[in-house]
Amino acid sequence: MSLRDVADLAGVSVKTVSNVVNGYAHVAPATRAKVEEALSRLDYRPNLSARNLRRGRTGVIALALPELDAPYFAELSRFVIDAAAEQRWLVVIEQTDGSLERERQILDGVRDHRVDGLILSPIAIGADDSPPAPTRRRWSCWASASTTARPTTWRSTTSAPPATSPST
Repeated sequence: MSLRDVADLAGVSVKTVSNVVNGYAHVAPATRAKVEEALSRLDYRPNLSARNLRRGRTGVIALALPELDAPYFAELSRFVIDAAAEQRWLVVIEQTDGSLERERQILDGVRDHRVDGLILSPIAIGADDSPPAPTRRRWSCWASASTTARPTTWRSTTSAPPATSPST
């Protein structure tokens, strides 16, 4: 189903359908009702891949943790997912097992996986380690569960949903 199909059924332009789908206020109520009826009759669903490609965003962030079954990280995951959901973002979770190689693979590979941000809780990578060049140019947020670890934070130029820290 395309915007053109909806526009033809509603008797309006594709731009008008786009305005309704995207929630723009400057559509006459009667026209909005016709478009919404056509959207419903055709069971139209926006193509999120096309929308994200056009916007240059995926709406997905990655969360990389050493252990998924540890209570702290399970709770942290819940808070990150809740904060992301408030912004209509999805979270992809990776387990690093505290491995230097795995942490570096995630830093190196995040860009290829089409995510908009990374929250990494490193065990093996230390404060003196520098992220690889592509990551340094984009974003990376590091957090540490250990009070003895030396956490490092690199700020993003890309806005991501704020992560709330669980109370410990």
